[in-house]
Amino acid sequence: MARLVAVCRDGEEDFPFLARQIPLYIDDTLTMVMEFSDDVMNLDSQHINTSRWKQFVEYHSKLKQQDLNTAMMVTSREVFCTLAQLVPCVGCRRSVECLFSRLVESGNPALEPLTVKTTAMLSVTKACLADAKKLYTLFYVHGSKLNDMIDAIPKSKKNKRCQLHSLDTHKPKPLGQLDSVETN
Repeated sequence: MARLVAVCRDGEEDFPFLARQIPLYIDDTLTMVMEFSDDVMNLDSQHINTSRWKQFVEYHSKLKQQDLNTAMMVTSREVFCTLAQLVPCVGCRRSVECLFSRLVESGNPALEPLTVKTTAMLSVTKACLADAKKLYTLFYVHGSKLNDMIDAIPKSKKNKRCQLHSLDTHKPKPLGQLDSVETN
């Protein structure tokens, strides 16, 4: 889904970002470049639930373009509220919020067909809105895969943080009894 393609150190700010790449700022002197795969919207017919697909196409064809545009615009507040309900780990939520904020500032199109406007509105490209198959793929195929991925993240027994953001992993381990170590 995403992969690391470059590491830029201090002085390499002129990296030629491609359409599906986004900078991940680690600190003042280090930036990593993450790339999303281009085959996100490709769909094999084996992934299509035919009854759901037919119903989706029927409903999609009934909507006017203006209605689709309006329905597919989501405010940042709605994004963050939904994120808080779906993702239990506060560290993961914070990472998504930072990514969203950087996309608002930069206008980077790395998440196409999703777009983040400078007004902090999340939307879908016009090409995707016009193509029922792409829209179906976004919601029913990738949406369900992402939900499964969120559900599969192991969580701490004490709280709802994932293992990556668990405070237990950041606590120093006790060294034990140093006075029992023999020296020669």
